[in-house]
Amino acid sequence: MSTKVKSPENLPKKPGVYIMRDANDEIIYIGKAKNLINRVRSYFREKLDRPKTQILMSHFDSLEYIVTNSEKEALILEATLIKKNIVQGIMCSLRMIRDILMSKLQMRNILG
Repeated sequence: MSTKVKSPENLPKKPGVYIMRDANDEIIYIGKAKNLINRVRSYFREKLDRPKTQILMSHFDSLEYIVTNSEKEALILEATLIKKNIVQGIMCSLRMIRDILMSKLQMRNILG
């Protein structure tokens, strides 16, 4: 059973899988963690180092998580969820790639 939250503050310090969704409730990312709160909290820092993470979080609206008994179980569940949602994930990835490319083009135009 999954639990839906808006921020990582109440996540457990247990292994599991997290599912990030956008405002349309579409899955934008599926990840695993040996410690859910530590892993998910890294997405909510003020300064995000990687452009991919910045784009991901610009689309973020809510988070679901599923606690597992072990890190190995989290890995298996993550793979299963990714396979189950592959088409939806591909579409979201394509939109994110488009956004990254548009950002790079805008930066090129600004910088000359």
